[in-house]
Amino acid sequence: MTPTYRWFVSTGADHYYLYVVDTSTGQVVVNLPDASTGASVTPMNYTLTVGHNYTWYLGAESTNGLDNEYNPLGLQFTIM
Repeated sequence: MTPTYRWFVSTGADHYYLYVVDTSTGQVVVNLPDASTGASVTPMNYTLTVGHNYTWYLGAESTNGLDNEYNPLGLQFTIM
């Protein structure tokens, strides 16, 4: 399964960093430093496993790479 991740854009963000962890195995399954310049992304070549739990983290990155904002808790979901 390949989900689409959506978020609200952040003022001043140049691009977004998407990072997804399979919390069932502890493995990083998506690591996209330049995931999108918009408000969503459907990462190709990354397949998630039915029945596993995941946490996804999103970072808003500035153009110079010096300013970023992350949700440190992430968002949890399960593939059913």
